[in-house]
Amino acid sequence: MTIEFDWKSGVAAKDWSKTKEIELKKLYDTVSAIHEEMFYLRERDEEMQELNKETNSKMATLSFFSLLLCLSVAGLQIWHLKSFFESKKLL
Repeated sequence: MTIEFDWKSGVAAKDWSKTKEIELKKLYDTVSAIHEEMFYLRERDEEMQELNKETNSKMATLSFFSLLLCLSVAGLQIWHLKSFFESKKLL
């Protein structure tokens, strides 16, 4: 025994039994679906742009603090080496 299912979703799932009027309704439903998808994609794009801006801002802040830390450590190393060599009377 074989059972076949014809699974449809979206515009294809609706029952269309009239002629021209039904074709117009099909086209209208298709255009509506595309229109809704465009709004959804536009909303997602705005969310992604906002996330991108936030990420860039955080990365710039972290990069600045990383650079500041590296320069501080380099300054401390120079100060320590200078005082070390002065105490040994090599400088």
